[in-house]
Amino acid sequence: LDDRNAEFPTVDARAMGGRCQHAYAMTIPLDRRRLRFDGVAKYDLRRGVETAYRAFGDQRYGSEVSFAPRDGSDGDEDGYLVSFVADEGTGASEVVVLDAASLEVCCRLSVPERVPHGFHACWVEAS
Repeated sequence: LDDRNAEFPTVDARAMGGRCQHAYAMTIPLDRRRLRFDGVAKYDLRRGVETAYRAFGDQRYGSEVSFAPRDGSDGDEDGYLVSFVADEGTGASEVVVLDAASLEVCCRLSVPERVPHGFHACWVEAS
């Protein structure tokens, strides 16, 4: 779909095993020797193109994103992407919530302990 180095693709779990239009993947800088996720790319699978990209910032590396559908949604971009992001400069970690349609930051939540970058996660509804 593009020349970007990407890993851990994900889709809305409600579409798992079927057709979906949008997928999301963690991006890896091509010029780095260590595996670090520096952002998230969004792909339109029907058109075969990258449609959005969000970098985490300088010295900030994330974990695998999980798709969390918005309450009452029925589309595979109508929801949120959730990732732990570690800041190597400060040692702090946070949960970053992105709007799945635009990849704009909706929320940043500090966590009391460092969460290593590359951490695997998934979204599970409380019900």
